[in-house]
Amino acid sequence: MASPHRRRRTPRIPPTPLHGPTDTPPKHLPQANIGESVLDMGMGVVIRGRQADELEECVALLALVHKADGYPSNWPADPARWLTPRGMREAWVAVTGGAQIVGHVMVRNVRGDERAISVSRFCVSPHFRGQGLGIKMLDRAREWAAERGRLLVLEVDSGAVAAVRLYEREGWRRTGSYLADWTTPQGKPVTMLRYTHIPVDHHIGPAQPAPYG
Repeated sequence: MASPHRRRRTPRIPPTPLHGPTDTPPKHLPQANIGESVLDMGMGVVIRGRQADELEECVALLALVHKADGYPSNWPADPARWLTPRGMREAWVAVTGGAQIVGHVMVRNVRGDERAISVSRFCVSPHFRGQGLGIKMLDRAREWAAERGRLLVLEVDSGAVAAVRLYEREGWRRTGSYLADWTTPQGKPVTMLRYTHIPVDHHIGPAQPAPYG
């Protein structure tokens, strides 16, 4: 006869997986998401001058951005030439450790205003956003302008809400707007906003709108 005081055996419970499919991973473990940029994974991205033989890759990046954001609003008949416009002074690309171009920006002359230089053809791959890459590319353009004593300006479609927020968050001052002489593919008018980046220790007079060359 079994003793009434005999201890029952506790059934063994299998250990819970550290990171199962329905578990929230511990905070100290990296969370890799689909489409996560290589910046998150520590592979690094460098910003350097664009090379002549990289235009085809830059066009591929532009096509990706156009599909995601509608930039540029009207796809150019010759995108390689569009990325090398009249008055271009310098162009940079953001390149991953695997030699993939994921960002592009340039500076170009402003027709009729020798003191100014314009940011242009600025885009970042949708898969590499949210990591500060766009800000770093704008910083490169700012450094270039500051080294030459040039006032940095840009124009942006008022409908590009994310871009407008980025510029205003990074200290760009809106100086004016105008109705573009072109429309969207749907025939809608486009309002362009003008911005100027003003260094903390720099003072300028009233903005002088000028056509971009």
